[in-house]
Amino acid sequence: MTDARVKGLIIVSVTLVLLALLHLLSNTPNYKMTSALDMARDHNEGSAATKEELREGIYSAKEDQEEGEGAHSEKEGTESSWEIDGIESSWEKEGTESSWEMEGIESSWEMPSLHQIYREYDEPHYFDHWEEYAEHYEQHLRELFSKIPPGKEFKMLEIGVQSGGSVRVWRRYFSSKEFYYVGMDIDKKCKRSEVKEENIFIEIGDQSDPETLQEVCEKHGPFDFIVDDGGHRYHQIKTSLDTLFPSDVCMKHHSLYAIEDLHVMAMGHTYSDDPGDFMSLPGYIFKKMHYYWYKQNEREEGDEVWADRMESIAMYNSMIFIERGDGEGMLTRISKGRDRFRG
Repeated sequence: MTDARVKGLIIVSVTLVLLALLHLLSNTPNYKMTSALDMARDHNEGSAATKEELREGIYSAKEDQEEGEGAHSEKEGTESSWEIDGIESSWEKEGTESSWEMEGIESSWEMPSLHQIYREYDEPHYFDHWEEYAEHYEQHLRELFSKIPPGKEFKMLEIGVQSGGSVRVWRRYFSSKEFYYVGMDIDKKCKRSEVKEENIFIEIGDQSDPETLQEVCEKHGPFDFIVDDGGHRYHQIKTSLDTLFPSDVCMKHHSLYAIEDLHVMAMGHTYSDDPGDFMSLPGYIFKKMHYYWYKQNEREEGDEVWADRMESIAMYNSMIFIERGDGEGMLTRISKGRDRFRG
């Protein structure tokens, strides 16, 4: 046999072996798994591979693995299965999170954007508000709705109705809720905003009169949400707060009290006779929260109710939010260790 003929046979043999190997590799589970994983990477990188295509590739690879096609170690099979399950788990997790968002957050917080309602307001009744309020309202109302049972009637009291624009804004914002609105104003013309068919009621009265406030509570309360956008003077704000917040007739256990436009007290004597009023209001509320820290003979009568009901105080530019619920009372101290400095 000549050398040329031997070389030819070797080349043919090698070619056949390589073709056989390629055919074998193309039908092994590892090859399919790699393809599926490549598709997963492509999918994450924004390729045209769809989730369904990826699932088909994965399931095909897993079926082949279970049938034992190809020769690979148990370790390889385990690692490949773990990788594949990892992809599936990420989908299942994604699906679970989406379901949680749909059934959890959305079911308890099916609310339109208050910010958007502000901007798109187009009803006849005049609306005048600060845009930044929307974000703070949504934050605290979201917290409130996490504490109260869904499906219950939600009652709101707004002190200060004026032209009635805010009535329409709040009605639209709570459109997905069983909403009951009460507006209170000293101006009799505000009665025009009353729409009983929509559970919108307007009471005429002075917010600096505790008896009038109590009558409104007895007729319509207790309320989940109170907004003081009334006269903005210190004595009016304080009287309303002192009357409404401690009372279980006026406010539900878990509820929210908001005071707007506090900046006006810093703008001169129109809304404040004493320059100290602007700063004394937050301090007045904060002091009541700390009732249990004062000595017995220094405690104000009635402040115990505040301390037991006040969960938190939040202050923003021109706004204060007071969350009502379970006050902390005296804090629980934890002291451990022996090596301490004394001084």
